[in-house]
Amino acid sequence: MTGRPLTALVALVLAAACGQTEPVGLAPRSVPDLDPRDERTCYDPGVEGSYRDALAENRLALADCRLRHANVVEAYLQVMERVPAPD
Repeated sequence: MTGRPLTALVALVLAAACGQTEPVGLAPRSVPDLDPRDERTCYDPGVEGSYRDALAENRLALADCRLRHANVVEAYLQVMERVPAPD
């Protein structure tokens, strides 16, 4: 078996092997939804009023945004714990 028949056989074997691999990871439906509060864009109060008031508003907004970010990271880590490690 030489030439074209051998090339065709190799190509068929490779194609058959590729078709039988299973995807690694979670099915999209098994990933839990995020808390709707964490999906929202962080609030930017801007700079209005006195310097002290604007600073206080921005610090509160930043604290809220950091909390939401921590929640999203925690949800991500929980999902990644369920994903099998690549071989």
